[in-house]
Amino acid sequence: MALSSIGSRHVEGWDSVQAVINTLNLRNITEVDEEAADLNHASGRILALTDQEYIGIIELEEDENKEDYHSEMTFRYHTQLFIEDDFSNFTFVMRDRDIDNQTGRLRYQQYSINRTKFLGGGDIYTSLDKLNDLEYGEPKTTRHLFDTREVVDDFYNEFEELRSELVSDYAVVPDQDSATKQRYVQVVLNRLIFLYFIQEKGLLKRSDLADENDSGHKRYLAEQPAILVGQEGDLQTDFLEPLFFKLLGEGVDNDEFGQVPYLNGGLFSKITAESQSGNTRIGATAAETQEAYDKIIDFLDSWNWHVDERFDYINKNNISPDILGHIFEKTINQKEKGAYYTPEEITDYMTANSIRPYIIDKINNSVENNEEYRNIDEVFGLGHTTDDDAGLEAQAGAIQVGNPTLIQTEHVEELYFEILPDTHIIDPAVGSGAFLLAAQDVLLDIYSACIEHFHNLRPADRSSRVQSELDEIEDEQFYARREIILENLYGVDIDEDAIEICKLRLWLSMMADIETNPGSADQLPNIDFNIRQGNSLIGFTTLSEQTNSGEERFRNFTEDSIEDRVGDYIEKVRQHKRASDGSQEAADVGRRANEILEEVSEDFDTRIEQEFYECLNKSDFSKFYGDNFDELELDEIVSSERIQNYSAFHWILEFAPVYDISEDGTDDYELDADVGGFDIVIGNPPWVRLKSDQDRYFVRHDAQFRTYSDSKQRRIKKELLEDPEIAADYDEFRMDIKIRSEYFNSPASYEDQRPTVFGSREGTETELAALFTERAMNLISQDGYFSMILPGVIYNGKSTKDIRNELVNNSSIHSMVGFRNGNIFEDVDNRYKFGITVLKNSGESESIPGVFMQDDLSVLLSLNENIVDIPISLLEDYSPEAQIIPYVKSAEEVDALSEMCEYPPTYHDIEGKWKLDPYSELHGTSDNDRFVTNPDDGDYPVLGGRNVYQYNYDSEFVDDLDLYQYWSVDERVSTDDSAHYRIREKMYNSHQPDVGLKKAIWKEFGGEDSSESQIDFVNRIIQRHRSHELSVEDIRLDCNKPRIVIRDVARPTDERTAIAAVIPEDYVCHNTLHTIRAYDLQPTEEALSEFPMHGVYNEIFTTEELFAALGLLNSIPVDFLMRTKVDTHIVQFKFDETHIPRLTAGDDWFEYVSKRAAKLNCYGDGFVDIRSELDIDALTDAEERQECQAEIDAAAFHTYELDEDTTTEILDNFHRVEDPRRMTEDYFSLVSEKYEELAENGPMS
Repeated sequence: MALSSIGSRHVEGWDSVQAVINTLNLRNITEVDEEAADLNHASGRILALTDQEYIGIIELEEDENKEDYHSEMTFRYHTQLFIEDDFSNFTFVMRDRDIDNQTGRLRYQQYSINRTKFLGGGDIYTSLDKLNDLEYGEPKTTRHLFDTREVVDDFYNEFEELRSELVSDYAVVPDQDSATKQRYVQVVLNRLIFLYFIQEKGLLKRSDLADENDSGHKRYLAEQPAILVGQEGDLQTDFLEPLFFKLLGEGVDNDEFGQVPYLNGGLFSKITAESQSGNTRIGATAAETQEAYDKIIDFLDSWNWHVDERFDYINKNNISPDILGHIFEKTINQKEKGAYYTPEEITDYMTANSIRPYIIDKINNSVENNEEYRNIDEVFGLGHTTDDDAGLEAQAGAIQVGNPTLIQTEHVEELYFEILPDTHIIDPAVGSGAFLLAAQDVLLDIYSACIEHFHNLRPADRSSRVQSELDEIEDEQFYARREIILENLYGVDIDEDAIEICKLRLWLSMMADIETNPGSADQLPNIDFNIRQGNSLIGFTTLSEQTNSGEERFRNFTEDSIEDRVGDYIEKVRQHKRASDGSQEAADVGRRANEILEEVSEDFDTRIEQEFYECLNKSDFSKFYGDNFDELELDEIVSSERIQNYSAFHWILEFAPVYDISEDGTDDYELDADVGGFDIVIGNPPWVRLKSDQDRYFVRHDAQFRTYSDSKQRRIKKELLEDPEIAADYDEFRMDIKIRSEYFNSPASYEDQRPTVFGSREGTETELAALFTERAMNLISQDGYFSMILPGVIYNGKSTKDIRNELVNNSSIHSMVGFRNGNIFEDVDNRYKFGITVLKNSGESESIPGVFMQDDLSVLLSLNENIVDIPISLLEDYSPEAQIIPYVKSAEEVDALSEMCEYPPTYHDIEGKWKLDPYSELHGTSDNDRFVTNPDDGDYPVLGGRNVYQYNYDSEFVDDLDLYQYWSVDERVSTDDSAHYRIREKMYNSHQPDVGLKKAIWKEFGGEDSSESQIDFVNRIIQRHRSHELSVEDIRLDCNKPRIVIRDVARPTDERTAIAAVIPEDYVCHNTLHTIRAYDLQPTEEALSEFPMHGVYNEIFTTEELFAALGLLNSIPVDFLMRTKVDTHIVQFKFDETHIPRLTAGDDWFEYVSKRAAKLNCYGDGFVDIRSELDIDALTDAEERQECQAEIDAAAFHTYELDEDTTTEILDNFHRVEDPRRMTEDYFSLVSEKYEELAENGPMS
């Protein structure tokens, strides 16, 4: 049944339960009998979301609460719609429980609709959008009801407006530096936002209110300043600075400020700008400061601040710590660094599917058990995905565990006291901490379940350590969160603002569990040594690494051992984490820990400097220094100051407590110096390349630079570089990129960044995600888990081959899930591809459990139903050189690839067979001096990708192909203006022996063993046979005859991906259209005597073979094959690894395919001779052309020997587009019909 849209008029008519049901019927959600649904315990009226999942509609009486019905909710009956206040308010409540996990807390989300908004024409569109997302058969769409993007966007837009105004009109910092202003304003706003949550929790007490419970305390930040500052005072010096730095930052008591908690951590410590100048402030005068502060308070007062995540979404002005975290993802401007806000569906999936398996592995390895636990639920006596939990207590926040008699308490004790405290999770690109917050939720379920089980034991059954632990715990949730933050969670980011925001989010996560007593805030954890600022990619992860010369880096470290030097640091860090009884202790031990770290790091930094020196060549930097270059030393180019600015982060030092493997309670520290120390590495690394991108630089001077046309960018760039300071800074920017790129590509720094493909070592544009992936694998402990979001290039890029092999060949892969972005990541191209990889850092995999080209995150909630096993052996056949991973969506596609890969890839030379060798003849920019735009001035066209389609080289049969834009002149008219002549020059000078005639002769006749220059050697050989030296006239152009061209732009979401045509002779192409070589170079003694030397050129194709190849290239099977590997372009190595049958005379389908392809392509005056040679007529009728192409497509399936089921699978799941040129449903049916006819009758001429 077709879906219908829900409109405002439908909601306006919700005056009865039946009216609500009638509206949901529009989304095919219909009422069912509760007995038929096996939900006899459920109240209200039941509607089916699927044949196994349901939603209930309940009209509440005056004395009833929604919470009264929580206990009815189960995995199948997980959503309820409550009707309140005489059909005025409607609230959806969903049980937020992972269907694969029952252990831990039960949580509920709410979303409310107020009917009066619809009746009064209020803000209704968000509600309608969410209602129209609901659909029978798609139960996960109920989650869309609780989407918070609207409030995030609204807050962010207003926040950015306020922040910009404060930066431009009010901020006063040293030298009025723009970047310093922005950071200072952001930090001040971060502090005040944090205090708004503290204020909401009642932890700020005004000095003028005697009643501890007076609601006026929640106006502290608005009212207390006036009490202290008065008319003549300065709010900056009299209120903000003492509040931030003395009371909150140092714990100083001052009754004039009322009651204010001391908050451990760096948020209320002075940043550099505040330390350097006592005049760093908001507002140059007291009056301006007050004015700016009033603007801030007015903005913050316009939002409702909730520390409890379980609030109702009825008011779009509600702000929770979780929503604020999403906002912070935007405000730290991570897009510039290639990182983006990660949706909760992803963070939840990645944390759950790495942390839980790791914990289960540790339990199974640590305890004796008759059968291994399969999941966390079994540890706590719970079954797997049942409805038997309906009778359990199910209030929000309640802890779900099984009957104590079903649980082995000694195993829970091992988990709680030994395994959990020793589980270390790191996000090396932590940003604002989204993954750590998600990890905290997963761990909190497990911690809470342990504590709940201990409580459920009879006192006599509790061990002494269990009883002691229970005696220490006052608030279970707060205690568990604090332990998790202190012991389990770690993060690093190069952005200082991101680090402070991450800390803030972790502290805010505890706010809901802090009682309204300022003293309880003293227990907020000290996490300065868990969340660290630094460059994750520069620095040492182990102590056993070697220099380029093979010398141990730290062989002669100092007279003291590493352990001796960092032992005191480890002790101080542990003391600092637990310091909670006064600011002085925390400050003292923290200061001493940092001093020790700084002392030891100096030696490590010196070795980093040496690494940079070893991997750089002075000559690489001559263009940056001009005439002064010869006088420079390398250490002046790569200065100590520069290296220090890279913020090297030495993991083995900074996180020494994690690497410490000494026994608990001993002072004899021992570092695990050979392997990573973290059990789970998780995150979303930047998706950018480290390169001298002018956009990234000039946007600093012109915020709109990216949006300009190429010509305007060149003009703006030229104008800016006329300023000597900007020009020097731009050179510094480019040189800095060069220095870091050389370091990252040095084998001594990273081993897996320069793989060998097709016999050549590949250069890399320094993919940051590839560097983070290699670094992450170095950080993981043996048997630890890797869980990261990675850009598509990691899965199918040439330069990432070694990284990919490391992931695939040396681990147990849990899952790889690939996505087309669509709308998943805002501000990222919807065609962009990325994937989620989860694996265990040990064992081996015979296959990859994976699925790719997904559009919806809901696949993560039912992955077991969609996952496909991709055999490792298939990868070896599918991509023997680059070893990329195919983008497959089903087991049938895997089977199809297995059959198609039985044919050799195109790069294999097969004696007696044609080959496909694409190249670019001309470049649209560097060769455009050979193009003219007036056809009257040219002799032949210069084609681009938009000028061809399958079997079409102009708009004769495809109306929307571009008219020819460029032309060029005959070389007999002008060699200086001729594209033909430019191609001759390129082929003459080419260093490829299969392209360049000079190089081919040099190689064939032993030039490799000669000390002569290449040209001298070749001319000496030639002059034995003729008087002429080698010249460009000896070159034979491919365009001397018709040849195949392939469109460069090729996306798997287009109507067709592989698009090829044969173009007439003399036509040439620029770089958006690849040319297939028409000739092979085979130099012989006899041919050397010719002038021009065309005898060395052998034709690769007969005329019939040319069109057989064309037919296969344009076929649906080859298109399917290409779609499993391309992103946006036909890349040479992917084309080379494409498996295509080399049909030649005598093969079953050769004549059938060749003749039909020629009939489709050989129209027009340019193919008169070929039509005569092949004795064919061109097809010009649209229906005949369609039928002919369908016959070729059907024959191609038979050529690959694909059976009917596989053929049907490919046709049924081939990507469809709106308004297709050819690929309509009728066309797919026609191909299927032709396939059946050919199966019965065989190839007919």
